[in-house]
Amino acid sequence: MKPITPPIAFIFDMDGTLADTMRYHIDAWHQIFIALGLEHTRDYVERHAYGTNTEFARRMIGEHLSYAETEQIVVRKETAYRAIAQLAPIPGARLTLDIDSARGFSPRAQD
Repeated sequence: MKPITPPIAFIFDMDGTLADTMRYHIDAWHQIFIALGLEHTRDYVERHAYGTNTEFARRMIGEHLSYAETEQIVVRKETAYRAIAQLAPIPGARLTLDIDSARGFSPRAQD
């Protein structure tokens, strides 16, 4: 029997895994919808926020959007999100990273 090799790395997705960012995504989408003249309330946006950015944009704005139009809106949303997002770790994230660090793993951020 081959011995189990200990892990050499952990990979985490930041959004929703290490940081609670959903409210900022909702706020950014709400800003975009208002700018587009849509009357979706923030609550409505939150209730329907699922899928990829592209899927969400098409579902909320309309299937008539071309791929290029959809991607332009997604870029606008991501720009708005980055302008307002304040990253704070979710409960347990700091402890997990501290334990991993004590085991010899060093965090590295990737874009």
